Amino acid sequence: MKFVDKIFFYGQLKSDGIFFPMYKKYVLNIEKGYTYGTLYKYQNRPVYIPQGNNKIHGEILTFFNTKAVFKLLDNVEYYLKRVLGKCYRAHNDSCIDAYIYIIEDVDKSELSEIATGIWVN
Repeated sequence: MKFVDKIFFYGQLKSDGIFFPMYKKYVLNIEKGYTYGTLYKYQNRPVYIPQGNNKIHGEILTFFNTKAVFKLLDNVEYYLKRVLGKCYRAHNDSCIDAYIYIIEDVDKSELSEIATGIWVN
């Protein structure tokens, strides 16, 4: 089993989002990054579906205690599933593995696509 200490955030969990203070004491590094898929607005929150070729902009955070961070985040993102996905560092386009919260089993009529791939907090 591969150990991964990185999580990709694309919405309210980014460093400028409302939930950042909840877990910032565990953060070792923050860097700009992106992944591919489709970003949507759902119930006034951003959600990500890993299908599509849109560039989704966000941040890749490195943590020293992912177990503690996941306990916090899984409570906030209770309606999303955490998966391991491919992300890219913005400064050099290198590919890395990071956890990403995705939405599944949702009626797409409830989603509004964010074509820019950027959620503004």
